[in-house]
Amino acid sequence: MVMVDKMLAFIKYFSIIICSFYIYYKLLNFSRPQNHYAYFLFGIPSLSLGAVLLDIICPQGTDLILILFSIFFLSRITTNTTLEASITTTIISYGITYIIFSLSAIISSTIFVFIFHMTSDSYSHLLSQSLTAFIQISIAP
Repeated sequence: MVMVDKMLAFIKYFSIIICSFYIYYKLLNFSRPQNHYAYFLFGIPSLSLGAVLLDIICPQGTDLILILFSIFFLSRITTNTTLEASITTTIISYGITYIIFSLSAIISSTIFVFIFHMTSDSYSHLLSQSLTAFIQISIAP
């Protein structure tokens, strides 16, 4: 993987993790976490970086391992939910997040194809992934 591919993967996983955590809190009808900002400030980027490293080492198991670490992070560190509720809610939130990610990728690719006449330049892929992440975070419920 070249450096641009790693940045693309980081942006992708970062937006997926942010949206899934937001949807997790919305599904459990929690308010914003009050005193857990430090966990999120270091937890989300470290989970994203870990997902990029896992994508390099074991690309087939990245999503499963990411969901397992998210279940641990969400159920044991930031909320006091039961493990069963945390597993169910995390899987549902990741499912909704991947649907939103697919829709935002379709929207951003349509914009780039019809408006910008996207070439195969690696920086245009970086811009496209950034736009996808922005759209995904914007349309999250």
